[in-house]
Amino acid sequence: MSSTQALLDEKAPSPTLGFTPALTSLQPEIAALDANDLEIVNLDIPAAVTTAMGCLTELAPYRAQLGTLPSNPVEALDKLDVYASALSQAHARFLVSEGGGGDLADASKRVVEIRGVLFAAANLLVHRKVIEGDKLGQLKGIVGFKNQGSDVLQLVEILRGVIAEGHTLVSSTELDEAEAAVRVLMIAVGKREQAPQVQTAAADLRQRCFTLFVRAYDELRRSISYLRWKEEDVDTIIPSLYAGRSRKTKDDEVTYPVTPIASDVVDPNKPRIPPGMPGADPFAP
Repeated sequence: MSSTQALLDEKAPSPTLGFTPALTSLQPEIAALDANDLEIVNLDIPAAVTTAMGCLTELAPYRAQLGTLPSNPVEALDKLDVYASALSQAHARFLVSEGGGGDLADASKRVVEIRGVLFAAANLLVHRKVIEGDKLGQLKGIVGFKNQGSDVLQLVEILRGVIAEGHTLVSSTELDEAEAAVRVLMIAVGKREQAPQVQTAAADLRQRCFTLFVRAYDELRRSISYLRWKEEDVDTIIPSLYAGRSRKTKDDEVTYPVTPIASDVVDPNKPRIPPGMPGADPFAP
């Protein structure tokens, strides 16, 4: 039994699929869409999904009547909750693909802090003649994520050597944690470098889900408008997703005042010269 059919029996929404399963179930439809014939994402998606979900109970009583229409929008009704759930999940993935900068910033901050601690320890050992100063001269500094990671790994190697000789300004555990922090940083950098491809795929998926959703919703709204033409209550059953947004209509067309040119102005005190006579208006009838 579809979730919308359940509405008829229970008089309340009872979706059979969660967000992720809904998205998975629509893969054939999503893939079948022509990339050149997709709808533009021009709505607040969470708000649109909420509106659609709220319409399910209102639409359920009209299922039989919808089935009598030539366009047979019953399938759109049965799948509206699935389309809405899939769109929600696709939108979430899109937002996640746009994020991730915070993870990279946090990882970089942590590695820079560790670098400062390890560098201070190594520098002290240089002054104690335990480490040769030229080893620290090979460090690249904190500008650039890869440089940060490289410096920490070099410092770890330098300090591991002196720990083996009995110098314990830092512990082996701290060096292990430093290496782990660099690994986290490198993973975050790798994700950022792959982000354009991930974002493109996520945006395409969202647009395809949006296309399925908005077309089904529009079909149902047109159908209900036809069935309830005399009652004029379509907006209480399935409101426009664009409610509150201005749309230009014929009534909105701007008319500009026309300023007459000199030859259009008729002076009532000036005697009219008959056509064909000198000084007469050549355009007068």
